[in-house]
Amino acid sequence: MEELPQLQNISFRHKKSRASRFLSSISKSSSLIILLLLWEGLARTGIINRILFPPPSDLYEEIFVVNGFGFFRLGYETQSAGIIIISSIFSSLGRVIVGTCIGLIGGILVGVAISYSKVVKYILLPSVRFLASISPVAWIPFAIVLFGVGNLPAIFVVFIGIFFLITIATTAALLSVDQNWIKTARTLGASKLQTFCWVVLPSILPSIFLILRINMFAAWMSVLAAEMVGVSNGLGALVMIGRSLFNVKLIFVGMILIGFIGYILDQLILFMQKKVFGWQKEVKLDL
Repeated sequence: MEELPQLQNISFRHKKSRASRFLSSISKSSSLIILLLLWEGLARTGIINRILFPPPSDLYEEIFVVNGFGFFRLGYETQSAGIIIISSIFSSLGRVIVGTCIGLIGGILVGVAISYSKVVKYILLPSVRFLASISPVAWIPFAIVLFGVGNLPAIFVVFIGIFFLITIATTAALLSVDQNWIKTARTLGASKLQTFCWVVLPSILPSIFLILRINMFAAWMSVLAAEMVGVSNGLGALVMIGRSLFNVKLIFVGMILIGFIGYILDQLILFMQKKVFGWQKEVKLDL
């Protein structure tokens, strides 16, 4: 009978926690809603030029003009915007995901090699530090010369934006691993491989994912820049189509989609951090 009030308190705290998370999500989106309403109001009252800065209602009409088959149409009539926008989103996301995965895995492997081998460290680490200071956007002309026009240059640019910084982050994280944990695992009979997989790797992954989340914005911007000059599809190419057609609405649609997808990517990585590395209290995740 004494446990019942405790269970009720736990249930109340759980409901309160859910309510606080709901209110927090609303408060985070309120600034965006206010911005859109302000933009709409300034355009409708003529304070800002409606042609140069089309309000959200005009952008809505630009996308969600539905024909009899339920497809969305753009400002030009020959193609379906639904197909264009959806294919552009998936093209850009595919390049970012592939380039990020290759860069993440490659950066961790090279970082481990640098940390565990003095020869590799002296050969590679100075070059990695030098190349990490070069903006991924600066690699775009070289990527186009190397791979031509298509998916490969965009994937390569994303890889460059992730690989070097993840390598440096992995090297730094390995140096900060508590040696007492390693000694304890070895004392208990764990092999070097088991110690690395079950002690070292879980210790360094939270900080690596934090660096990955920070650099995801750079990777996202890099692939869009590469799409503007090196490919014929993707959100970056969509913006360039708008520029070529002098369609300001299409340019703003592309920009809004770029911001929205970038925000979703950031929230997905944050969700993964909280679910997988929530125990790592010293890493601030809720940013």
